[in-house]
Amino acid sequence: MINALKKAALWIGGILLGLFLLAVVVEIMEVANMTPEERAAYDAEHQAKAEARAAERRRKARAREVKKAAEKAAERERIAAEKAAEEAAERDRIAAEAERERRNMEILREYRQRERIEGLAERICSISNPYAAASAFGSVLQGMPQGEQTMLVLAISSECPAQMEMMASLAR
Repeated sequence: MINALKKAALWIGGILLGLFLLAVVVEIMEVANMTPEERAAYDAEHQAKAEARAAERRRKARAREVKKAAEKAAERERIAAEKAAEEAAERDRIAAEAERERRNMEILREYRQRERIEGLAERICSISNPYAAASAFGSVLQGMPQGEQTMLVLAISSECPAQMEMMASLAR
């Protein structure tokens, strides 16, 4: 059975090859029997077909080049966008870090200011003589900004309220 199929395939292949060769021979004979005018028209027709195939190949090659160039440009744009996003993220991170540092410095400054004012309040409260305490309080207040003066008054009021009332009555 398999041998019969092989033989049939060989016969069919041989017949197809023979038909192809017959077509080639007929074409050659037709060209050979043509008049010069027919031959020129035949050559012109084949030349036009060849030029059309070449133009089509060039068009497809150009389309492939354009497609590759577009893909490369898109890739460059994607890379540039990623790089810009990374740079923006880095700038944001640096800005956030700087803001954290600024807030920490502000907190430290406020803490030191509070410690200094509380230390002044403790020293003024430790003075037993109300006149000396009022004098020290007045001299300390002279060199302070308004906000710190308020903080010092509040600190003394909470630290030693009786002495603050005495100094206030002396100031009147």
